[in-house]
Amino acid sequence: MCGPGGFAVYAFDLRSRSTGCYRSQSLWSLSRFYVVGWFLVVLGCSSIAFANPDIPLNAGPRPSGSGWECNTGFIRSGETCIEVVVPDNGHATGRTSGSGWACNRGYMRSQGTCEKVQVPEKAFLNARGVGWTCERHFRREGDRCIAVVAPENGFVTGTHGSYRIECDWGFIRVSDSCTRIVVPENGRLTDRRGESGWVCMRGFSVVDGVCEPISVPANGFLSDSFAARGWECERGFFRTDVGCERVAIPENAHLNRRGDGWDCSPPYRRQLSRCVRE
Repeated sequence: MCGPGGFAVYAFDLRSRSTGCYRSQSLWSLSRFYVVGWFLVVLGCSSIAFANPDIPLNAGPRPSGSGWECNTGFIRSGETCIEVVVPDNGHATGRTSGSGWACNRGYMRSQGTCEKVQVPEKAFLNARGVGWTCERHFRREGDRCIAVVAPENGFVTGTHGSYRIECDWGFIRVSDSCTRIVVPENGRLTDRRGESGWVCMRGFSVVDGVCEPISVPANGFLSDSFAARGWECERGFFRTDVGCERVAIPENAHLNRRGDGWDCSPPYRRQLSRCVRE
């Protein structure tokens, strides 16, 4: 109720989202209030507010003026607002949608309650706080953490949940163990994956599991190119089954870019084994 004197209005102020009784000697000074969904009754010394029948209990109009929303501590259920009941080890989210509550860190939702996350030995609570992760060099197996054990002459590498076994230098993985690599004469160790653990030295190639010398023909040279099979021909020569043969360049032609054939010089074009004018 308002005190005596002047005019009084019981109104809802959207800026402060509160109701109250406001007195003034002039009704025009009340224009700073934005009244939504209320009928104002101006009486000499009293005021009466009539609520919008479309807005349920424990709710208020949206700031946009369109529709309504539940007050803090309540959530919408159909066309009504029901109070949020927070279980033990939980906290209110302040949201008016969903359940309105969440479990504290270290607890997880289970049938409307918050149950403690059971962290096994050699594990720790994950970043979200609703599960667990095994420690380094341990992997998850069911509800426990099992140690990832490296074999002799091996070691464990990788990150959480993605571990693998690597062998020391000079050893190769065979099943669950690390076996010493036997390097043939004129060979050396390599770290190339998918290999036997060794390759032949320069000037040698693998023949039946051993390293045999590469026979380089005249006008040829050693090459590490896979397609070259150990050697290539010098520029101006091309490879044959028996060695390197000189490129025969016809009149009005020149060596091609690879140096193992020829192209006609403009304005000539190739016709069989010679160059003819366009």
